[in-house]
Amino acid sequence: MEISNAQLKHIGELFNESFINRMVFHFSKQNPEWADGRTEADCKAFISAGIDAASKYKMQSGGPVKTYLSYWVKYGRDFEKLPEFELANEILRTRNITEYKKMDRLKLELPII
Repeated sequence: MEISNAQLKHIGELFNESFINRMVFHFSKQNPEWADGRTEADCKAFISAGIDAASKYKMQSGGPVKTYLSYWVKYGRDFEKLPEFELANEILRTRNITEYKKMDRLKLELPII
C-alpha cells in the first residue's frame, strides 16, 4: 500500500488543523484575557500566524512551537522583533542548535510564567 502525495498533504493539513484547535483551546483556558473579544476565527488566525513565524526560526515540533506561541500570547505577536526583546531575537536566530535548546535558552533569559 502506498500513500500518495495528495494523501500526505491532506494528513498534514488535518494534523495542522488539530494542533491549531488544541492551541486555541489551551490558550483560551490558560489566558482567558487573550481570548476575550476575539472570535474563534481570530484566535485560529493568530495561532496559525504564530506557527508560520515559528517555522522561520526552524521550529516545527509541537513542544517548541507551543512554547513560542506562549510568548506571543504573553508579549504580543512578533514580540521578538521589538527592541526590548533583542536577546530573544538573537536566541531564535541562533543556528546549529535544536529548536528545543532555543526554547530552553529563551525560557532561561525570558521567563513566561
